[in-house]
Amino acid sequence: MEDGASSGRAKWRRILKTSLKITIMGMHYTPELTGNAPYTTALAEGLVTIGHSARVITAHPHYPEWRIREGYGRFTSHENINGVPVTRLRHYEVFNAATIALTA
Repeated sequence: MEDGASSGRAKWRRILKTSLKITIMGMHYTPELTGNAPYTTALAEGLVTIGHSARVITAHPHYPEWRIREGYGRFTSHENINGVPVTRLRHYEVFNAATIALTA
């Protein structure tokens, strides 16, 4: 009879051998270089590298400029970046970061 710890480890080994389908949702993703974009990008690409299926739903690149970058901005766009399908959704644009500070 297995103890709880051994049983738990065996369960995780089975899960990690299975290809998971993972959706990551967040405001920032590559090509943004600051904020949590590098972490979200590394997570998604790392999951794909080890054999999982990861996709990202995110906003159009807008940080730290506080405006949507050139080439982006349609209501919805789809791209594949380093094996990760990325869906970008249009969002409210904050044009002046100082306005946020004043209203907060």
